[in-house]
Amino acid sequence: MLLRSGYAIQLQEPGQASIGHEDPLAHARLAAVFLNCAQNPRFFPVSVPSRQAPNLLLTPPIMILFQMALILAAAGPVESGGASAELGQRVVLPRHLNLYQCPSLQCAVVGSAQRGGRLDVEVSQVPPAEGAAEWIELGGPAFAREAQLGPLEPMQPSPPLPEDYRHGVVRRGGLTVYEKPDLQARHHGLVRAGRDLALLSGRLTEAPGWLERPAGGFVQEGRVRLHAPSALEGIHSPKGALAFVIRGPHRYDSLPVSDVSAAQVTTGVGVFSRSEVRLAIPTARPRSIPPGVQWIHVDLEQQVLMAYEGDRPVFATLVSTGKPLTPTTPGLFRVYLKSRHDRMHGDGYDVEEVPSILYFHQGEALHGAFWHDHFGNAVTHGCVNLSPRDAAWLFAWSLPVLPAGWHSRVTQARDEALWIWVTHHASRPLETAASQERQPTRRSSSEQVMRRCKWSACGGASDG
Repeated sequence: MLLRSGYAIQLQEPGQASIGHEDPLAHARLAAVFLNCAQNPRFFPVSVPSRQAPNLLLTPPIMILFQMALILAAAGPVESGGASAELGQRVVLPRHLNLYQCPSLQCAVVGSAQRGGRLDVEVSQVPPAEGAAEWIELGGPAFAREAQLGPLEPMQPSPPLPEDYRHGVVRRGGLTVYEKPDLQARHHGLVRAGRDLALLSGRLTEAPGWLERPAGGFVQEGRVRLHAPSALEGIHSPKGALAFVIRGPHRYDSLPVSDVSAAQVTTGVGVFSRSEVRLAIPTARPRSIPPGVQWIHVDLEQQVLMAYEGDRPVFATLVSTGKPLTPTTPGLFRVYLKSRHDRMHGDGYDVEEVPSILYFHQGEALHGAFWHDHFGNAVTHGCVNLSPRDAAWLFAWSLPVLPAGWHSRVTQARDEALWIWVTHHASRPLETAASQERQPTRRSSSEQVMRRCKWSACGGASDG
């Protein structure tokens, strides 16, 4: 049965019927109307399998057509006064844009985007409350103020990911940032010596002798010492215990272990002293972590990390954790914020665009480190450092996934946030797992979390 403005209803088996719209956005809006009706006792119960479902199932059949007519009347035509059926992307205009859980500045911040990011648009406009700015509903879902987004554009790929950046440390004497790759161009500012800068890797050779900054401006190549990221790459789907070699001709090789003694480790390619290797040993899942979920174990003693899906190891690699005076906190945590890259600074370090960040306890996080190659040793200010390649893999693997164009995402209660278990050694008894569980520091709002994480002094330094 075809109804108004593209709506359709179809009687199925006895006691069931489906309703939908030929346009996917109108169909999504209809789903929201049904969900509201399902909470109102004047309407019959409504079952909505998912927002993207091809039809919506309603029961029981008594006067079902009459009830649907009421619902359609409440929904109104899509073409007027409601959400427009536009598909595409909107480009972020300000340097930093907060994304909200609902169309109000009083709502929780659920993520962020940065200038140039391309945000998928599901519903182009939400009718504003009196005196309020107009809002855009985005994929995610989330909301942003329309004035901070560019006009609707066709779907295109997102900007480069953080692993596409290059990084370098400013040499002694500092440097000047220029508006153009020309010594006569206007100055954009000065950068002190020792600061780690992010650079656009794809444009290093367009202007010989100059490097371009992501936020705009150019610097002289001779004033920056470019970092060479570590060649370390973890192993996928590890089988049994592994020995990661940390020095010598086999450095960063991962070797199957056949025997371990107090003084040496026997592998398939020979015998190594205990000081030459770090052992990655599969460990049992703590009882506090539900079966079947993603979780990571960080072994502070061995300086190794293992990632799991349920009880199955899926990844193992070397890490660098906190030094004795700035140790990484042991305990059981959950990732509360994912950020593609961010500035980190504190006592003795200032690093731009640290990549692939998973915050799990206050300012402590797992993230990529491009400024050192000392993995397998504790050298940080508290964070868990990984090679940029390993950090990028963990970031992409872990839930929740960042929607297209998003720079960061605050995990919500409904998200399957990644578990992080940090222990002093791999063989810690399971009985201690529950007593070690720690929750992230209480926060009054997601926006405060975003602000704290953005300026946190976590991990990293010129010495790692």
